[in-house]
Formats: sequence, structure tokens, C-alpha cells
Amino acid sequence: MSLEGIQLGNYRLQQQIGSGGMGEVYLAEDTRIPRQVAIKVIHSEVAPYPDPQTIQEAERLFQREMKAIARLDHPHILPLYDFGEGSFNRKTYTFMVMPFRAEGSLADWLQQRNNPEPLAPQDVAHFIEQAASALQHAHNHQLIHQDVKPSNFLIRHIVERPTLPDLLLADFGIAKFNTSTSAKSQNIRGTPAYMAPEQWDSQSVPASDQYALAVMAYQLLTGRPPFVGRMGQVMRQHFTAQAQPPSSFNQRIPTALDEVILHALEKKPEDRFPSILQFSQSLRLAVEHRGTLRATLAISEDEAIAGTRRLLFLPGGRQVTVTVPPRAYNGQTLRLEGKGEPYYQGGSCGPLLLTLSVTAGTQVKPGHDPELNEKTVAGAMSEYPLNKGAILPSTFSPALYPTPLPASVMPVPQAYKPPSTRPSIPPMPEPGPSSSGATRNAVPPLLPQADPKQAAPNKRQRGANSFFRAMGIFLLAFIVISTSLIGITLYQNHLRHNQFIASFIDSTHATATVDAQQDNPYPTYLPDKGSLALYDPLTDVWSSSWPGQPGCTFSKDGYHIQENQKSYIYSCSSARVFSDFSFEVQMKILKGDCGGLAIRSDENHRFYSFQVCANGHYTLNFFVDNNSAHERTLYSNVASALHSGTGQTNTLAIMARGHQISLYINQHPAGSVTSSAYSSGHIALLASEYSATTEVIFQEAKVWTY
Repeated sequence: MSLEGIQLGNYRLQQQIGSGGMGEVYLAEDTRIPRQVAIKVIHSEVAPYPDPQTIQEAERLFQREMKAIARLDHPHILPLYDFGEGSFNRKTYTFMVMPFRAEGSLADWLQQRNNPEPLAPQDVAHFIEQAASALQHAHNHQLIHQDVKPSNFLIRHIVERPTLPDLLLADFGIAKFNTSTSAKSQNIRGTPAYMAPEQWDSQSVPASDQYALAVMAYQLLTGRPPFVGRMGQVMRQHFTAQAQPPSSFNQRIPTALDEVILHALEKKPEDRFPSILQFSQSLRLAVEHRGTLRATLAISEDEAIAGTRRLLFLPGGRQVTVTVPPRAYNGQTLRLEGKGEPYYQGGSCGPLLLTLSVTAGTQVKPGHDPELNEKTVAGAMSEYPLNKGAILPSTFSPALYPTPLPASVMPVPQAYKPPSTRPSIPPMPEPGPSSSGATRNAVPPLLPQADPKQAAPNKRQRGANSFFRAMGIFLLAFIVISTSLIGITLYQNHLRHNQFIASFIDSTHATATVDAQQDNPYPTYLPDKGSLALYDPLTDVWSSSWPGQPGCTFSKDGYHIQENQKSYIYSCSSARVFSDFSFEVQMKILKGDCGGLAIRSDENHRFYSFQVCANGHYTLNFFVDNNSAHERTLYSNVASALHSGTGQTNTLAIMARGHQISLYINQHPAGSVTSSAYSSGHIALLASEYSATTEVIFQEAKVWTY
């Protein structure tokens, strides 16, 4: 029965604009405020013999869920204005009030494109990223949507991007309410084409939304869902059939994208990505053709002619033996399937594309085994040094949170050490007899034949030679001694200068710390009490304990750190060493991916890193050396308290006391772990890049010790 014309609460229903299994959507007028709104009237089940206590419990659950939905605050979620109940013809209706979007839904936009071709993978990634971000926000608030599909995403046109609108997720969490209103109702809610196997059993979990979003991505890429047919057929396929790779319907889809979508369509929730945001990030990487690893292998001319074998070290500690065929040439590319980067964390690998670089003028070493050459390192980037024993820097970025990256060498200030040995001075050649008329001989004479008549002149010549030899030795000794004295004097001056600078900085820091005690009391959000040990506004190189160097620069607005090489961390370390302390700093990601803090760093590249990304994810990792394969993730999550996106200022803090490490974001607890790996070391600020050049600015660094 149509409800057009009736009034529910403060809203007069004007026209039905949509319908579904859960109810109808009406365009309505708000009688209090002159505006149009969209009202969803919910179909509720009623038990044959309603129990007052059951009805009361259902109303309580509905109130709780509506309040939870109303608290959602996300740029890609349609806000909830109001909710309530109204009566008409002695029947009670439950309703939700939302903004009215005249642009319609994503399903409407797809129909209006007038283009039979599926969307480009880059456009699909745009929509899936926005949808996943909204759904992840809901999951963080313990809400499962349960009806993810194009018609439940409204669109908002953007002037700067007229051909690709933004999404707004609508129509939240009604399935739970509907189930709770019946007496042990087993009715299934959702849209069959998008429902995960567990949802057919009324056992929805957050991964059920991931499955539905993967179906939606499949449909956007191919123009059809993975399973088609009557409802019973579709249900059986969801439980038992393996979906065909999307590339079987659209040849523009790379293999990496097939892998990611099929992984999100796994039958068991635990076999899918750990979070819906990990799925969307892996999809973005797949669209960018990640999985392909490019490297360069240097071989000699002899090896190119005869062929050879090389043992390569790959990211993650992997090794592969490469056979170079005979008559190879400079610039030739070898393709090794399954030896590249994983398409997603734990997934299969793409190809390794190995470009040969034939070095002119080199030969195979004598005694060298031509069947298996010495270990050679492939370089993923041309600027990465091909050093023996180095690890290839990974270009793979697993989704969800900052993925394990190879750590750059963290600059740790060290005291100046004089060289252990002085540079050697080559000996002067012995002066010998010469003759202007001498000729070049193939073999020198055994003994010169002396003329007795020339004996006296020869004695005088030997005496003159001895005199000049002695003078040469004397001058040489004089030069060595003078040089040593000058070097010692310069070194002593250098030490006095360093001591002066160190004492000046220490006194400046001490004075600044004393002055800052009153202005920077111990934060109330941190437990216990600490003493301020460092206050650095990070705006002046002369009074800062952080270095000013390329990549780590000071300006009036703060300390800038920039990383422009993919899958790398650039860190700038303070000279101060701390053990039990809390470290707080204000951070703004100006562009790119992630920034954060490092603590307990030492000269062996061992440290803890607290990385926070513009997409809302953060991790606590620890590095045991400069090999990314040995990195460990101690904690990861999505921060509801984080101001996500670039250009947003966030206050990060990390407390390290003994084996306990606690994280804070904008004065809210963000997780805690126990780790006994490292007990003290330097503190550092860092920027990390995954997909684009990253620049992070830091201000107001503070440390309290215990």
C-alpha cells in the first residue's frame, strides 16, 4: 500500500522514489524546516502472538542501532537526520530520515552513461576505494551494512571531476533490526546476487560486506555479476562454485586484478582479506599492475656469449636461480613467471622481468664455475646500488596499513673518530745513474764494466750521489713531520670545536627545557607522571636536536621530511637517547602516504616505528636490521580518532616503559603491546612512501621521562 500523502512524525510523504525488500523510500517534506528529505519506511515483521517484552526489546535494539548509525561521521556516508515511528490506519511504521540526493544512485549513473563498455579499472578503483573507506568506518563502529550494491550508493557530482562522481553509502543496518522484531525469525535479508555464503545463513560478519563489494567490483569491471540465474541457482553458486576470473569477460583486466577480486570472493570469511580496506588497497595496487618486479642483472661479455647461471636475492628473503641463455645481448629481458612481487599479502606472485646489462671488457674469473656464478643482486630500481649481499628494495605494498618497508639507514649521531692509520706516502725512487745516450735494452747488462782510468771521477760521483740522497731523505722526513703536526693541530681544533658546539647545544636545550616546563605540563591523557626532558618546536636548526640535511629541512612552519622513492622510509634521528619515556609530536601529511615516529633506534638499524597513514591506518612495527623480510608488525588498526587525509594535523604519542609500548592518536588510546626487543635508543621522525612522493611536516616535539 502506498503511503503517499500521509504524515509520519514531522514529515509529509510526497512521492515514492524507490523500493526494495526492506521497505520503500519516499520524497518527503520536513514540516519544521522548509526542506526536502528522503524517508525510508521500514517493513517490520510482527510475530503471530506478539509478546510485549519482545516488542520492547526490539524497540530498544532499534534505538541503539539508529543512534550508532547517527554517530557515523564520514565523507562517503550519507548522514542520518532523524528516525522514529508513526501510525497510520492503526498500523505502526518505523522510518529513517536522510538527505535527499537528486543525482540518484550509482546504479542510475551507470544506466545513464550511454556506454556499453565496462568502466575502466582506474575508475572502478576510484569507486571501490570510497565505498571501502565508508564501510570500514562502519565496521569500526560495529555496524555491518549487509546490503552493499550500486543502488545503495548515492552519488554527488564534483565540479573538479565532472566525469566521475563521489559515492555516499546509504541504507544502513536494517537487517539486524528486522530479524530482532520477529519471534526467532530466520528470514534472509539482502540482495541475492551480492550475498556471501554466511549471509544466506543469517550469520553476517564484516567480511560479508567485503564479499558484496567484491561482487560489485566484478560487476563494474565486466558488466555482469559473477553468478547469474534464478535465486536458487545463484544461492548454490555462492556456496559451491568458483567465480570465473573477471578477465575472462574483459581482456583489459590484468591478472593481478583477477587475483585480488577472487581472493575477496572466497567462500569462508576467514579466507578473505583481513579487512575491507585491505581489499580496496590491494585492488588499487593491482590496477597499477603491481606484482611485476623489474630488475637488472650485470654479466660479462664472456657470460653473454657462453651463457651462465646466477643466484638472485629477492624481497622477503626469496632466492631464485636464473639461467642466462648463450648469445645473450645487452638490454635483453628475461621473464620468470611467478618470481615477482605478491599480488596481495600472502598471494601468488607476478613475473620477474630481468634486464641484462652486458659489461664491456670483463671476463669470467679464472677458476670460476660457469654453471653457477657468484650470488648476484637484482636491482628493482636503477638508482639502487647492485651491491653483493644487499637486498632488493621491494615495491610491493600490502593493503590495510603501512606495509613492511625496507628501512633506510637511520642517521645516528656519533662522536668524531680520528683515522686509525695515517695515509701512506709512497717512497721516493732511488736516484740512479743515467746517461743521455742510453739506449733501451731488452735485457739489462749483468754488471757494468768500469774503466780504471775513471776510478777517481766515479768516487766523486758516488759521493755527490750520497749527498743528494741524504738531502732527499732529510727533506722527506721534514715534510712527514710537518704534515703530522699540522694534522694533529687541526684535529685538536676540530675536537675543541665539536665540544664547544655540543656544550652550547646542551646548554641551549637545558635552558629551553627549564623554560618550557611551565608551558608544557605532563599531558592528562597519559598515565602516571613524567618530567619534561625535551621540548623542540622544530622550527630552528640552531636550537634543535634534529639535523638539518637533504630530506630533513627546517622552515618557519616546522620540520619537513620528504621521501620520493617508492616503498622506502626516510627517517631523521635526534641525537638524544631515551629509555623509559613518552614522545609526543604534531604531524601533518602534506602529500603522499604516511609519516610517524621511531623509538629506541641504534646504529644496527634496530628500532620500533609508529606509522600513521593519510587513509586512516596505522601500525607499530619493529625492525631487527635493514632487511625488510625480518620486519615484524606488532599492532595495526584503523584510527577513528585520526583526522584522515592530507593537510590534516594529528597529535601522535608513543609511551615506552620497560616492555610496555602504548600508542596514542589525538589524545586517544590507539593500542598497546608488550615487546622486550629493545630497551633504549634514539628517537626519530619519518616519512614513508607507497604510491606517491610523500612530504610530512612535524612540530612541537616533546619527551617526558620516567
